[in-house]
Amino acid sequence: PKREIQLKARENLYLRSLKIDRTMLEIETKYFEACLSDFVKTDLGKFVLIKDQQVHGTFEAISDALNAGYEKFKDQPFFVRQIQQMQQPLNFVNNHLFA
Repeated sequence: PKREIQLKARENLYLRSLKIDRTMLEIETKYFEACLSDFVKTDLGKFVLIKDQQVHGTFEAISDALNAGYEKFKDQPFFVRQIQQMQQPLNFVNNHLFA
């Protein structure tokens, strides 16, 4: 029973973290979409790094944007997306959150 309680507690924590990550992703996606026309004018083709509805830089390569996000935010979720006129749906997971 004690082990079952521990496993259930871990599962609940994991499910809460997924809900938080999904909510964060939705918020950051809406922010990105609201700013997209401005991004297209100034940074078309680059990758934008967003955290807490703030732009933390634009980068020529996705690897540079991801490395900057990992360096700055460690194990916290962040948002990176390429600036294009026609957006394609993408889903990524920060593997550091599950290590």
